[in-house]
Amino acid sequence: MTDQTAFDTIVTIEHIEALRAYEPLLDGQVVQVLYHTYFCHGGGRFVASDDTSSGDDNGLVIVSRKGCRWKRLLEHHERGNILNWGADPSGEKDSAPAFIAAVADEEARTVVVPHEGFYRIGQSVDLVGHVSLLGGACDEFGQRSAYSNVVAGIGLDGPMFINVGGSVQGIAFDGCNQKGGGLHLLGYGNVIKDCTFNSFKEAVVMPDGGEVSLVDNIFTRTGMAIRITGAVTCMAGRFIRNRFQCVHDCIVAEGELVGWNFVDNSFEHVSGKGIHGRAVHDCYFQGNWWECRNGAEDGSCISADNYQQFFNNTACANYCIHGWVSIFSDERCDNRIGGVMTGSGQVIARLPVEHAIQNGSSSACGNDGVISSSEGEM
Repeated sequence: MTDQTAFDTIVTIEHIEALRAYEPLLDGQVVQVLYHTYFCHGGGRFVASDDTSSGDDNGLVIVSRKGCRWKRLLEHHERGNILNWGADPSGEKDSAPAFIAAVADEEARTVVVPHEGFYRIGQSVDLVGHVSLLGGACDEFGQRSAYSNVVAGIGLDGPMFINVGGSVQGIAFDGCNQKGGGLHLLGYGNVIKDCTFNSFKEAVVMPDGGEVSLVDNIFTRTGMAIRITGAVTCMAGRFIRNRFQCVHDCIVAEGELVGWNFVDNSFEHVSGKGIHGRAVHDCYFQGNWWECRNGAEDGSCISADNYQQFFNNTACANYCIHGWVSIFSDERCDNRIGGVMTGSGQVIARLPVEHAIQNGSSSACGNDGVISSSEGEM
């Protein structure tokens, strides 16, 4: 029988469970399934194949009671859509199994979150194999049905997504004030863009690493927006045009921040730390805005655990008001914010940005000043 004849005999099936009870009338028969589990969502065309070994994965392959393998007919852009795997857009049921099944499809390296409804996560989803997450759009607080909304299930005590190695874009994440977090990144080569994170204990956690980019994201009503774990150097990342509003701590690294770019971020109504690391050096700060401490005492816009370990940084056009102390202001800065190191018969004095002190004089030619120990004590 030709493919054309098979398509001419299309039968309409209501849902996936009904497809399991239906047997083909012809070789290569094609049927139209109206929806997967939830009305109007996850339907599509299936063809009766001659495959006799594939298992039922509840999405791409459906096995009938007599053993027919119904295989979903997909356009390339439809692969990875969680509705094909039975996700519940009403948010009433746990959609984590649908995410897990979509990740397991080896031909779909991107899991697609449709921009309709709410998808509840009741268990952590492992994005093994550098699978990316792609949504259609996000709202600031993730509460509109026309956006790609992913919300924490009641009792979720871990991150929504773990081993995030690819990119995440266009999704509104809502922690619903649960104990669990949002994203746990692998920490190398990640790109998080155009996402919102609302009501999390911790929104994004990454290990020490590098080449991570967070661009055009919004963090609201969150305890810790971004935490970089590990006590070693965190190198060469980018924070660009992110907004932190009504957050306790914004960007906190347990290790050193080295070579990071912080450009056009805003920190508003923040009661804890703005940017913090064990040491902060060789970084670039441009056009960042700090405003209002949300009732907390005055605090430094950038801070370090170790004394005098903010040095060799470049900065321009940063602004701090209403309780934020600018470490870039000449009136606020003195040598304590830079660094003083001794060794090999020398004393090196570093100012925080664009200057060095050598023999008591200031120079704009470099960041390090070297003073011989025989010339006097500091």
